[in-house]
Amino acid sequence: MCAQENSIKITKPQAAQAFSLALVYENETMREDASLLQKMLASTGVFDVSCVCGSMPVCRKNIIDYMHKGFSAILFIQAHKDHISWRLYDTTQAEMLLGKTTGSSSRELTARLVADAVYMHLFNHESYFLTKIAYIKKSPTARNKKGTELALLDPADGTSRTILKDTRTLVAPQWSRGKQGKKIWLSVSEFTPSNVRLLGTDLQGHTWSIIDNEGTYVGTAQQDDATFVYVRSGVLWLYTFDKITKKGKHTRLTKKGQICGCPSLLQSGDIVYSCQGKIYRYDRQTQTNNLLPISGNCLAPDAHAPSNRIIFSRSVNGVLQLHSVDAQGNNLKQITHGPGNKVDACWSPCGNYIAYTRCAQNQEQIALFNCLNGVERILTPEHQLCGYPSWSASDMSLYAFN
Repeated sequence: MCAQENSIKITKPQAAQAFSLALVYENETMREDASLLQKMLASTGVFDVSCVCGSMPVCRKNIIDYMHKGFSAILFIQAHKDHISWRLYDTTQAEMLLGKTTGSSSRELTARLVADAVYMHLFNHESYFLTKIAYIKKSPTARNKKGTELALLDPADGTSRTILKDTRTLVAPQWSRGKQGKKIWLSVSEFTPSNVRLLGTDLQGHTWSIIDNEGTYVGTAQQDDATFVYVRSGVLWLYTFDKITKKGKHTRLTKKGQICGCPSLLQSGDIVYSCQGKIYRYDRQTQTNNLLPISGNCLAPDAHAPSNRIIFSRSVNGVLQLHSVDAQGNNLKQITHGPGNKVDACWSPCGNYIAYTRCAQNQEQIALFNCLNGVERILTPEHQLCGYPSWSASDMSLYAFN
């Protein structure tokens, strides 16, 4: 379902002024491509995009005319049989910033690649246009109250699709973190009559067993193809695979009786996790568990490896709000305010957006917080109980099959 139809703002309005962009398309055959680009760029909350059917600027006066109309930049697009030619202009300097030709297997993917290139050039960091948010939703059928679905949500347009339906309960999906271009898959915990096992699934819903032993396996994190962190019955474990000897090793990192969960990996490979209302960091070099100096009741941390920032939920006046700290647990900052518990937060790859579960008035919905302007959006409908968001890395393969 489209975010444009269901999104509602639930915090204070934008703090920063939006970047005004004129999206100029050559003729009416380009209207659909222009509309796709407009929707994606506008979804970030940092663009104010106006579509205009017109000609490419050919002189400085043409560019300056757009500046007088209040535009900071112009994006001109031309359609060809299997690609789009585009040029980006700075109206204040009256010059072209960038000009490229982009093509792919579909019009939608081409539009996403153009939007990503424009966003990257203007803000010097990647966008979320080539990402997905995996999440769990309960099946709407009354006959199957325990059934759940693993679905993928598009942060740009709010559309979603189910990749796996299960008559049992699924929780806590996490994306694989292999090298770009490798097969994309997710791990997800499935409740069975005898245990909670770890399943793997690809984007088409083909599943396989990762771990199906005695115990409760909920909470995973992957650093690369050879390093996998998981929680078994509240105990944190590290699995490493030696590619030379072709042997794997399971190492227990925490003691029994200390209920741990929500592991996440920092750039160094250190593991951040929650344990009995506190946030800990496991140092891979010294092999020690260190309590981060954060007061209050804290849970469900997620690390943004490139910036070494940690997001987590912390109780404020009885309501769970999102907070962030650095990798040492310092520089505490409250991010969200207002009613409704915010839990199971995860960073976007660029670190400028946060997806989480918002719980309020018997509703559980996936929400997105924009760190650039402080605006919050609801991404899933009220009638669905949704939770456990997990944000993928940027990858063309997520859209190449559409």
